[in-house]
This record gives sequence, structure tokens and C-alpha cells, in this order.
Amino acid sequence: MNERDNAFTLKDVIFNLLFIVLFVFILLWLFPSKSFLKDNYNNNEATTNQIFNHNIETMKDAAVSYFTTERLPKKVGDQVSLTLRQMRDKKLLLSLIDSKGNVCDEGLSYVEITKDSKDEYILKVSLSCSDNEDYILVHLGCYDYCEGDVCEKDEPIAYKYQYKLEIPCKLTDWSAWSAWSTTYVQANSNRKVETQSSTSTIDATITNTCQDGYLYNQSTGLCYKNISNVDVKDAEKVINYSCSINGTEYYITKNGEYLLNNGQKVENINVLETDTNKYACMKTETKQAERGEDKVSCESYNTQDRTYVLNGTSCIYEDRKAAEKNQVTYSCPSGYTLNGTTCTKTYSEAYPSTCTTQATCYKEVCTTKNVPTFINGIWVNIPQTSCTTESYSCTKTYSCTKYRTVTDSKAATPSPVTYNCNKYAGYSLSGTTCIYNDTKTAIITPTYYCLSNGLLNGTSCLYKYNKDANLLTTYNCSKYGSDYALDGTTCKKITNSSDTTNPTKSLTCPSGYTLSGTKCKKDIIYYRFSERGCTGGSVDYQWSLSNTDEELIKKGYVLTGIKEENISK
Repeated sequence: MNERDNAFTLKDVIFNLLFIVLFVFILLWLFPSKSFLKDNYNNNEATTNQIFNHNIETMKDAAVSYFTTERLPKKVGDQVSLTLRQMRDKKLLLSLIDSKGNVCDEGLSYVEITKDSKDEYILKVSLSCSDNEDYILVHLGCYDYCEGDVCEKDEPIAYKYQYKLEIPCKLTDWSAWSAWSTTYVQANSNRKVETQSSTSTIDATITNTCQDGYLYNQSTGLCYKNISNVDVKDAEKVINYSCSINGTEYYITKNGEYLLNNGQKVENINVLETDTNKYACMKTETKQAERGEDKVSCESYNTQDRTYVLNGTSCIYEDRKAAEKNQVTYSCPSGYTLNGTTCTKTYSEAYPSTCTTQATCYKEVCTTKNVPTFINGIWVNIPQTSCTTESYSCTKTYSCTKYRTVTDSKAATPSPVTYNCNKYAGYSLSGTTCIYNDTKTAIITPTYYCLSNGLLNGTSCLYKYNKDANLLTTYNCSKYGSDYALDGTTCKKITNSSDTTNPTKSLTCPSGYTLSGTKCKKDIIYYRFSERGCTGGSVDYQWSLSNTDEELIKKGYVLTGIKEENISK
């Protein structure tokens, strides 16, 4: 009994061990390891990035080849752009497919080129797909080494390039469904779309058809055939010009000027084909003019006699005239009398003299002469006196005191030479010159200018925008009278009797509708969508000396479009 129990227990243990090993193997097969998941995710991410990078490079190459000289923006700051759909319509490239097999969004994806300086441009390439959305910036220019009109800038400077790795985020719940709309919505990984259709039904139009040789008369509702002669004339061709353009306020212009009806601008007009005037649609827009450099001027102060000179913000007029010389006056010392330019003083002078028989006596005789002398810039006469002694004999012996009259002469002292401006009103004396100085504040006039083709009007710019008018051609027979009926592009007059028959009636539908009995039907598709976002994601940034770093790209990193000069090289 015990041996059977032991044998049964050993078998049971072996069976259980085999079951556990099998269970563990199944678990390993069903749930791959963390490293396996990481490697598999990185491989998928690398493939996604490689496809995305290839697509964005394809867009870049197509844009560079498209933007020839005549298609480049002309002024610094101007931009020209193309959506991916426009590029595909122009046969620049084919549809771009992402890693999920979806067509990249052709409305949100675009290229945009901006003039950055005189000879350089910046090309922005933005791509939006269901698996990724990003952009790059490319510097272009008209360089000597370009094979086409523009090419990428050959930068000999070493740069380092920034890469980023976006860690997937956690998807949020789907949003509530949007309202139904006839606007087409494309589904992607984060947007689900539902559709439903309804049928629009309208009455079919009754079309009257006449058998060969007969014409339909709308007034009688019958088909008629002229039995006698028919007078045929060319109908007048009437052209309707209309400016109903997407709700924008454009109006008819005739030879560049607005057409007015009771003072109001006209949106459409009918004219004959023979009218040789030029009609178009135009709208005007007024904007504030750009402020230019102020003009500083003295012109408004100038007269026939005066010219003002600009000095900074002042206007200066200056006139110089020779000053008049004041008359020279003369003065004498006290006791002297002025006589012309001479000062004289006469007095008696006593002197002793002894006169004896046969003695000799003497007397002094003086004479005065004017001597020209240059003083203070002018010639003046200065009196100079010279004296001599004369002798005579005494007739008797006696002692006495004699008196003699003495005249003392000196040159008068002339006054300093001075000048005046008495005969020039408003002039001031400066040395020997009379100066008139008038200073006024300069007139500062602001200037304005308009960008592009704007027309300057004061401080505003008037811009005109032209478009071709919508044309509708019709024909009429009004100039021939009511006897003529329109038949295509001709007017016909029936002069005799006619044969009439009933027309064949048929039903027709507008474009897009299908005839069903007496009704026209069209299926209308409605769309609604629900979207979800994601949270909790993160971005890791790395720098590399290569913009095609295969190791980073393999790990899922993509270029951010940012680069810096490698200072540490």
C-alpha cells in the first residue's frame, strides 16, 4: 500500500514540473521582454523617421527646382508659398506616403520661401503626416556654384545640428462627435470619421423639343414652321460684366474709373459687343502711409532780397555793409585855443636887459609852419614853431626890463577814429562792418510714402486691386423690333403664315442629379468626426556634427532645423 502511494506521488511531481515549464515557455512567447520591446519600438521609430526625412527632402528638392528667379520674392521680407496639393497639381512631385501607408495632409503641408537679404532666401519646408509633423529651414541664394537659379548655401564653417526624439504620449479618450457637415473630413490615426447620406429631390425641368425644321415659340408653347420667307439678321451680342467675387466688394470700372449710377458704384453692367471700352473689377483700400524722413527747409522765408541759409533747425539771413567813419575832432590843453588843428597860447614874458652905449642887445623872433603828419590812419597838419635871435644896438646907456609877447603853438590832439551804422536801420556795428542778422526756426515738413503700388494722398495710401470681371454672353433682337425672335445667335422675322405642331416634352435634371420618374435626385454625404489627443509625452534633444547622423536617426531622432556654429572644433 505504501509503495503504490510513493509511486503515485513521484509521477504526479514529474507531471507538475512539465506543466510548469510549458506554462513559463508560453508566457515568454506571449509577453516579449522589455529589451525586445525597446529594440522593436526603436526599429519602428527609425523606419518612421527615415520615411519622414525622405519625404521632407523630396519636398525641399522640388521647391528648390521650382523657385526660379522670376518666381522668387522681390523685396526683403516678402514671401511666396505653395501647399503640397499645389505642388502635386503642378507635377512637381507625387503624393507623399507616410510609414502607416496614409497620404500626408496636402492642405497643412507647404513650402514657404522668404527673402532674407539682398541675395539670400530662407526656405521653410513643413510636412504634416499621420505619423509625424515637423519642418526644416534651408538657406538658399544665388551663388557662383549654383547649377540652377538658387541652391543651398555652401557653408565652410563647421556646424553642430540639433536632433530631437519624441517619447510617445498617452492617448486621451475620444472627443464627442462633431455636428454633421457636408465638408469633407479625412480620417487619420487620431481622428475617426463617420458618414451618412441623404437624398435631395427636386422637380425635373420640362424641356420642349421640336421636330426638325420647326422652332419652339415660348409664348404660344407650340412648335412652328415658316411656310413663306424668313428674314434672318444677326442678333446683337450683349456681354454682362459682373463683379460678384466671393463676397468681396469689387465694382465695375470703365477704362480704369468706377461706373456710377446715381452716385453708387455699379456691380454689374450689360454692354454691346461693339463697345470698345475696357471693363474690369476693382476694389480700393486706404491705409496709413509710411512715415518718411522729415524735410527741413527755409524756402518759405526767402524773398527777392533775402535768402535764408539752413543751419541745423534754424534759418539764418546775414547781410554785411561797410560802416561809416565818424568825423575826427580835435582838443587842446587847458589855456590853449583851438584853431583848426592847432592849439595856440599868447602871453607876455618879462626878461631883464641892460643896454649901454655901443652895447649890443638881442631879441628872439619865432615863426610857425604846418607840417603834414600821419596819425590814426589819416593825414593831419601839425604846427611846428622855430625861433631865432636877432641883435640890435642901444642908442643910450640905461638899465631896464623889457617885455615880449610870446605865442606858443602845439598840434591839437585828434579824437580816435570811430565808425557808425546810422544809415543802415537794424544793423549792428562790428569793427568797421555793419552786420544785419535774422534767425528763424526752420520749417519741418514730414514726408510720407506708400509701399508697393500705393497712391499717396496726404498721409494715406490708396491701393487698387483689379480682377477680371465675370462674363456672361447673351443675345437679343430688340433693335429689330418685336417682329423678330431670337434663334440662337440670329434674329428671325416670319412674314407669312406658319405651320404649328405640339412640341415633344422631355424631363431634364441639373448637373449632379439623376432623373427618377418626374423627379431629380442627388445623394448628399454628411460627415462628422471625433478626435483624441495625447498627454505625458516628452522630448529628448541631442547635438551632432552631422545632419545625417545615422546612429541618432536609427534611434528615432529627427532634425529640429536648429544649428549652431561648432565653437569647440
